[in-house]
Amino acid sequence: ANEKKMKELLEPMLLDNDINISYNYAIGNVKNEIKKRIKASQPDVIVLGKRRPKTINLMGDKLTEFILKHHEGAVLILSKKRVIDMDSQLSIGSLNNFNEALTSNFVKSLISKTKVPLKSFMIGDSSALSEDQSTTIDKKVVKYVFQDGPNAINTLTGYVTKNNISLFYVGRKNENQKQTIYTKNLIDKVGVSLLIG
Repeated sequence: ANEKKMKELLEPMLLDNDINISYNYAIGNVKNEIKKRIKASQPDVIVLGKRRPKTINLMGDKLTEFILKHHEGAVLILSKKRVIDMDSQLSIGSLNNFNEALTSNFVKSLISKTKVPLKSFMIGDSSALSEDQSTTIDKKVVKYVFQDGPNAINTLTGYVTKNNISLFYVGRKNENQKQTIYTKNLIDKVGVSLLIG
């Protein structure tokens, strides 16, 4: 029954996009099976559906955090509200600058299909961020700076929506404790697809 269901879900995509997707399923502890699959296949990107906003849930499975912990590559969290249309150019935003994104071929190829300008959203003391944070991207980048505080993420997510961003990039190679908190909040609050790389 599970295999039939997967085939029904994947077949329209395979026919429409002329791509080959292999699939399988396993029975067992979800986290253990995911960890084994990541180790065995070493994927470039893992695609997840956007989780529902947290309500008071003390027993949450924290599956997204688990995958981020065990997969060093990109994780794409797709929003149901705003579907990414690959036939039109993407509008991409980023937390901080895009330089880190350029280390991934997957992200580079996405950026090459984007609308200009790219939008870079920064959180922090504006004097600390005023130093040159130029990007090596060959496209125009508009930067927004938000004062750090309890409402910073809410304000940022409002600007992401207003600017019609279809994909929001958050790097994690130089992640510090504060950025880890920002990332967790963005997973819950940003209403667009999120690429964590």
